[in-house]
Order: sequence, then structure tokens, then C-alpha cells
Amino acid sequence: MASAGGQQQQPNEPACCTKCVDGLQNMDPNALTYILKVVNIINAALLAFSGTWVFITVNPNLLLVLAALYVITFSFVLLMFELKLESCNRCFLRNMGFMFNWTGRLLFFIFVGTLAFGLGVVGIVIGAFTMINAAINVAIVCVHPTFFANLREKAEAEVRSAVAS
Repeated sequence: MASAGGQQQQPNEPACCTKCVDGLQNMDPNALTYILKVVNIINAALLAFSGTWVFITVNPNLLLVLAALYVITFSFVLLMFELKLESCNRCFLRNMGFMFNWTGRLLFFIFVGTLAFGLGVVGIVIGAFTMINAAINVAIVCVHPTFFANLREKAEAEVRSAVAS
């Protein structure tokens, strides 16, 4: 069987997707959490940039200004959540409990990504990155056997510490 590069794939050799899935399943959950955290922080910075870019390059109307302010605000929320500041955990728990749940976080990514789509070409590119980031987050949660359990344990510990303080 020929692959896209014209090379022959051995009959018993797993396909590329199978190799990727196996690699994710065998990855250390702590390393995976760290990688996702870094990518999410980069995503938050890019979203803030796309919102700020509107004020620098475009003659914005009221709707564009509001969309940019929302994107900047939500990028700040994502950044603060990923930095896991103790002082912010109680606020997140009271006001944004969905961030402690992977489905809530997925919907948050989709919402902010679609808001970014309205910010011009830069917003479309960064919104697409946000959607890809959301898809990767979901794929990892679905494929990795212990990642979701570790994520839930950490979220429950954060909730307990926020309630106790």
C-alpha cells in the first residue's frame, strides 16, 4: 500500500493516526497537562492580540469595538484560569464553574473562537487556531486513558481549596 509520499507502508505497520493515538495514550498525564497549559496560554495571548489589533489597524465601529473588548476580556479569563492563581480560584468557582469541566471549557473555546472570527483576517486566523486548540483538547481527553481522571482530580482539589479559603 502506497502512502502519500510514495513510500510503501508495511502491511503490519500501524497508520499515522494509530501511531499518534498510541503516542498520546502512553504520554505522561502531567507532561500532557503542562503542554496543554502552555498552548492555552499562547492561545489566550493570541486572542488578546487579535482584540488589540482591531484598535491599531481598523477604523472600528461600535460592534467591532464590543467584539474586540469581549475577546480581550475572555482571553484574560483564560489566561488567569491557566495560571491557576490561588486568589482567582474562588472567583472562578463562584462565577465560572464551567471552567472546571472539560465540556464547559470546550464550549468556552468555541464561543471565544467564534467571537474572534468577527475581528478581521487576524481574528479569523487566531479564531481558527482557537478551534484547532479546542479540538486537540477534546481529542486528548477522549484518547488518553488517565488524563481526564487526573484533570477531574485536580479540578476537585482546586474547588476544595477555593471553598476552604
